[in-house]
Amino acid sequence: MKLEDAALYELPFEYVQRCVKPVRDQNRDNYLRLYWWLHQRPRPELRNAINSLFRFIVTPAVSKHRLFVWIESGVVPDHKLIAIAREDDYFFGVLH
Repeated sequence: MKLEDAALYELPFEYVQRCVKPVRDQNRDNYLRLYWWLHQRPRPELRNAINSLFRFIVTPAVSKHRLFVWIESGVVPDHKLIAIAREDDYFFGVLH
């Protein structure tokens, strides 16, 4: 999404401009400084892997206990979740 298009979402854009942009301006990564309003890195491989699935498995990246849950494929996980691109109950059972 272009900066001009993102700015049309006024309240969220204002928040990102106030809270995210100052942090991104200090980052050494040119991509993050240049595209400060976007997620850090798009993950096309993950999106392609879960796009054809009805559901997939996620688990928290940091947790005292390892839990696995199903997520519908329309949801895009953020950096706090580890995504496993499988939709079969057998694999879910193996993880538990």
